[in-house]
Amino acid sequence: MNFQDRVIESPLGALAACVVWVPLAIWMIAVIGWIVAGEIETGPGILAVGVGLTLGYLTIVPPAPHLGILSFLAILLTIILFPVYKAVAHRTALNALDFEQLEKLDETARLRPDNVYAIYRMAVLVYDRGFPGHGLALLSRVLPSMPESHFRQEHQTYRVWRSNPLPHAAMNPTPCPHCGRTNDLGSLDCGHCGRPYLKDLVRGRWLGKGYVKPFISAWIVIVLAVVGLPTAAQLTQTHPALAISLIAIQLAVGAWLLLRSFTKR
Repeated sequence: MNFQDRVIESPLGALAACVVWVPLAIWMIAVIGWIVAGEIETGPGILAVGVGLTLGYLTIVPPAPHLGILSFLAILLTIILFPVYKAVAHRTALNALDFEQLEKLDETARLRPDNVYAIYRMAVLVYDRGFPGHGLALLSRVLPSMPESHFRQEHQTYRVWRSNPLPHAAMNPTPCPHCGRTNDLGSLDCGHCGRPYLKDLVRGRWLGKGYVKPFISAWIVIVLAVVGLPTAAQLTQTHPALAISLIAIQLAVGAWLLLRSFTKR
């Protein structure tokens, strides 16, 4: 079938074949950047590049007209969702900077327990970033050692915090992320297992497991389900053995990616 016949049979498919490489190039450059930056492992990254190239090929030379359109829509949806992901990734990067600052303050507080200003800065950081109960407890602990004549701002901060109503859950003791036992608000270490408490509690909420790997894996699995499996199914009439093999490989790859990205290690 020449290009003119294809335009007559499927105008949308022909249009998609003409413009597909523009959004695909944006996606490929982003994935290669993630590989270089170490945000995703080389294996899944190369797989994402291969899936992208396959989608481009299927858009240009589809085994059925509707599969070309599906391939193009899969690429287009990726580009539409890309700014949303970038916003989430940017927030995660800011969280990482805040956590790095918290780690330094935590180390200072351990080396010099009399450094009340380090603990005050830690209190402000965790209060503003989702742990108001712990921030209030930390500030309450060091405030008696901070004369109001020299620390007016710190005392004013405490009064403002005390006047702000907090959710009941924010004032409840939180389980240790390691042993599950509850600790007093503002504790630096777990009173039961002795491991870092507040720092690791904050780490779990601010940093989590990361978003790049699950994002890439979910994208590949969706593409396999929407485009890959239907494409393989098209071969069942002419090449049944090949079709079954491709379907089995795609199911195995999808299961491997989901287990690798969404299960705890």
